Amino acid sequence: MQWLASTDTLWWHDSADPRAVSQAMRNGAVGMTTNPFLMASTLTDLTAGWAELLGDYTALSGDEKALELEMRVGARHAATFRQFWGVGRRGGGGVCVQVNPAKLGNAALMIQQVKKIGPLAPNICVKTPATRAGLIAFEEGVALGYNMVSTLSFTVAQCVAAAEAYERGAARARERGIVPGFGAAVMMVGRLDDYIRDVVADGERDIPESSIMQSGLACIKKAYKIFKERGYDTMLMSAAARGIHHITELAGANIIMSIAPSIERKVLEANPEQVERADVSIDSAVIEQLLMLKEFEKAYDQNGLDVGDFITYGPLNRTATQFIEKGWNILLNV
Repeated sequence: MQWLASTDTLWWHDSADPRAVSQAMRNGAVGMTTNPFLMASTLTDLTAGWAELLGDYTALSGDEKALELEMRVGARHAATFRQFWGVGRRGGGGVCVQVNPAKLGNAALMIQQVKKIGPLAPNICVKTPATRAGLIAFEEGVALGYNMVSTLSFTVAQCVAAAEAYERGAARARERGIVPGFGAAVMMVGRLDDYIRDVVADGERDIPESSIMQSGLACIKKAYKIFKERGYDTMLMSAAARGIHHITELAGANIIMSIAPSIERKVLEANPEQVERADVSIDSAVIEQLLMLKEFEKAYDQNGLDVGDFITYGPLNRTATQFIEKGWNILLNV
């Protein structure tokens, strides 16, 4: 993990549990990703030391309460990682706080929440979904000078759309005399694998697991190539790793890896060979197999989905449901 941090790759700790942060930082983590599920998981465990931080929030209710809880946790972690912000490589020190995942199509509400979260700390990064409405909020946040991360993203088309939205927002910011903030586009590689695995099983297709587990890698490697060719200022962020191959096969890329404690432990236990493999292409035979699936084609083809169809893509809905039911709704009742 320390070697990985010495390459062009940055990695951010993927949890909201303060007990796991110190170990991650010793192993090279320079930022933190969170989501409503992770926020709820740690806030329902007061042994993690949240009672004093939370203070009196009983007067709050509904979305205001959930957002306030996220912001308090985010502010605490932002203070921890602030030491890396603006002093090293771009992307170091960021800490994410996500808008309400139940409002994927409500740009106006998301913009309101962006305006609340964005000023919280210089290194706070506001996560908005890669839906049409979410990208409107993403662009607006960039235009206002906030650090923005486009999440709930599983396709090359979504990542490219986020990068283009950042370019538009940054141009608007500069016109106003505002320095654009940091921008990142997430690719949830492991969750795409999970979805493609179910699609294969449902269709009783003869595609081996060895190919299925490369679905997300194939898409992020393609997106990475496009980003480099076009010179986007937006950084790619790999997320939702399911195994060490999601780490080793991207090692050396100028991206951010969001790595959960469980995956961090697996890497440490396996102690894989320290080789940069980011520019090693996925075997063309594997791509051909996966392209027999319409759902993979949607993810892999740069034009596989129109912006208005992002919200309909299967893994986006599956993941948003988890973030709502096991995250945001729990925050409402903490």
